[in-house]
Amino acid sequence: ADFSDIARNDWFAAYVGYLAGYDVIMGYEDGTFRPENWITRVEVTSIVNKMLGRFADREFVAGHADELNAFSDVTSTHWGYYHIVEATNSHTYTKPSTNVETWTELK
Repeated sequence: ADFSDIARNDWFAAYVGYLAGYDVIMGYEDGTFRPENWITRVEVTSIVNKMLGRFADREFVAGHADELNAFSDVTSTHWGYYHIVEATNSHTYTKPSTNVETWTELK
């Protein structure tokens, strides 16, 4: 990973590079990582979901939006919406292939 605010000799640079290489972390659109910022709820949720191979079924979510746990600060247009939906809604699913969940019902 080549983030403009991380030097190669920063103690954490190799770890950040490793996780970015596996798309667990992405950094920000401006090419920064912002290592001095507090991590947000949605950023942690995104990391954990990716590490566990959990990804929301977007089609199911769209068809059941009125039944889902919702948060006023993470609307459906927010970049982390599906990460939050995945983590905060109990559901059954099948997972026939890597990184694909087919939700079958909400619990």
